[in-house]
Amino acid sequence: MTADGKWLIFGAYGTGCTAYCLYRVRIDGTGAELLSSNLSGSNLLFAPSPDGSRIAVFTPGSGVRMFDVATRTLSSWVLSTAAVPAWSPDGSKIAVIQSAGLVLINPDGSLIRLQFTFERLASEPLTWLPDSRFLLARPIFNLAWDLIDTETGREFFIRGTAGGRTLSVR
Repeated sequence: MTADGKWLIFGAYGTGCTAYCLYRVRIDGTGAELLSSNLSGSNLLFAPSPDGSRIAVFTPGSGVRMFDVATRTLSSWVLSTAAVPAWSPDGSKIAVIQSAGLVLINPDGSLIRLQFTFERLASEPLTWLPDSRFLLARPIFNLAWDLIDTETGREFFIRGTAGGRTLSVR
């Protein structure tokens, strides 16, 4: 869903699609709109920008690319080893999981910085806090959640969250 609560973004098989189609529909279920018919792969993940004008698209085996809603085009850049994109609430950066670790990128795909290296982050959706500074991520082995300061790189283990598949912060 877009941050303004107007659109739900989803992927589905459809006639005329090479694999998956990218759609959006108003939150009340009206106005379904085909955005793209040329995404390949399955199990796609979508992360719309806060204003809904762009969508970070993850395709297994291909990586993360940017889709521009107005022009209905995919970016020429691709982060081939990236997965699980998550836009910051202010729209200034995107967190992705790469083989190197947690990476912060600009919306144009350029690197802001490798946040830190690790091999223990689960491929669960990343969750930004409203301040666009802190990020929640779930490590693989202890199954609890970490709060990550994306400005300093510090991690804070959140006790009592082991076993929780989702965590919501407001």
